[in-house]
Amino acid sequence: MSKIHILVDSSADLTPEEAKAHQIRVLPIRLSFGENEVYRDRIDISAEDFYKKIRATDTIPKTMQITPTEFEAIFREEAQAGYEELIVVTIASQASGTYQSAAIAKGIVEEEGIIKVHLVDSMNLAFGTGYAAICGAKLLAQGAAAPEVAERILDVLGHMQTYFVVETLDYLKKGGRIRTTTAIIGGMLDIRPILYIKDGMVEAYDKVRGEKKVFPKLISILQEKIPDIENSTIMILQGDASEKAQELAQKVEQVMGRKIDLIHDIGAIIGAHSGPGVLGICFITKKF
Repeated sequence: MSKIHILVDSSADLTPEEAKAHQIRVLPIRLSFGENEVYRDRIDISAEDFYKKIRATDTIPKTMQITPTEFEAIFREEAQAGYEELIVVTIASQASGTYQSAAIAKGIVEEEGIIKVHLVDSMNLAFGTGYAAICGAKLLAQGAAAPEVAERILDVLGHMQTYFVVETLDYLKKGGRIRTTTAIIGGMLDIRPILYIKDGMVEAYDKVRGEKKVFPKLISILQEKIPDIENSTIMILQGDASEKAQELAQKVEQVMGRKIDLIHDIGAIIGAHSGPGVLGICFITKKF
């Protein structure tokens, strides 16, 4: 049986504890607050320190994709460690060039016969990707082959939806992750756009007027979109909005009649594009 390893980039928001528990390697994406201030996500800067920094500066941070050269070096390193196949899960190809970088490196190492790479475009952002990778790792631990594990990860992602709100749309607008018209609407008359991830990009799903209507709208989405509440997974994702996340969790549990499965942090890479105060629901309409 081949020795197989799962790799994700750090936009998947796996904690060191989660990565270690499931034997997943996390590849850090870099972000910068200017040319002379570059950090490796979760190595040089934590999510907590990132949000403190972003609130204290007017600089919009930029993220930098992992390069083909870096991926090639990583793949060769994995081969030297004895791995024969890799399952590499990346941030959505529509949102970053990281997937394309991995594809270029995959072509090089496979042509040389060094290692087999199964590349998965998550078409997703944040911990939804990390959760799918964990589901794949659990199947791998049961002895599944690499193609089966990659298919399981895609299956989880295919049953996943994410809806969220942000404090300000400035970060998404300046980073080119959302339509300018949506950003303009969000700045008018206390309108709060409800955003969602569609094909790896952020789109406007709906809008409400006023902060107090945000939680009821998110809960109504759960009620509408989940056909079988007991055979689903519900997570709340937050970036520098822990108190609101706890409050939302309580309201979801009151209305839905069951506890949520997890509250999870959104790290620096997604936070660089969403800004601080991002809060959302991520759910999978099938148990894995």
